[in-house]
Amino acid sequence: MKKYLFLLLILFQIHALSQMDNLTLSFSAKFGVIHGSSFGKFVTSYNKLNFTNKTPLTNFGSATGWSLNGDWWLSKNIFMGYYQHTVNATATSHVNDNYTREFHLRQKSWGMDFGGGAMSKQGGVVGFFGIYFATANISADFKFRDGYRSLGAESNINGIYHGFGFSESLGAKGFFFAGPIGLTACVRWCPISGPIEMTDFGKDNTFAQENLPEDLGNSNGKYVMPKFQSFFLDLGIAFKLQVEK
Repeated sequence: MKKYLFLLLILFQIHALSQMDNLTLSFSAKFGVIHGSSFGKFVTSYNKLNFTNKTPLTNFGSATGWSLNGDWWLSKNIFMGYYQHTVNATATSHVNDNYTREFHLRQKSWGMDFGGGAMSKQGGVVGFFGIYFATANISADFKFRDGYRSLGAESNINGIYHGFGFSESLGAKGFFFAGPIGLTACVRWCPISGPIEMTDFGKDNTFAQENLPEDLGNSNGKYVMPKFQSFFLDLGIAFKLQVEK
């Protein structure tokens, strides 16, 4: 159902281009937090099995990234727009003085926002909701004291896990323009919904004889299923690409 809704929204957006009154483009830096709910189960299981590590594994937390917005103003107070972002976060556990277990998350989303509010030539504040296609990659590796990183088969957890799903968002953003150039700020809550099955296709169907948390995967150990919640502040620069009629 969400796939059909997503396609319908794309067609609606294309149709609206011929009727737009104004277009703004913004580039922003993102600062916030991202949390994996089922990855949290993995963290708990990992720490129980690897209790001798110098520091326990933690869930993903602080994250940074960037975003791109293109907003088409259907009237002075109603808009629809294209949105995409890339954010990065890391979870670590210091195993001993020689190496660290690390998980590097890169999460990407792109789709459409719809909203409205009080706008003028000088700017304003709007609220919005969005629906996006989302991907997530987790690189699980060992980092050694000399900086070398290993994704090798010495650990069955090592690998690069890929997944995709759909995401929604709720948020608010403001603009301030001095002519065609201005500033923008946005707060955005963005959960990834539905199963986002993450697979490392390089793995075989067996567990290695090591401390492998069962919550990492299903019965054959190939999958992780994180569902993410994120909250971000975007700060950036905005451009008016078409003046008001």
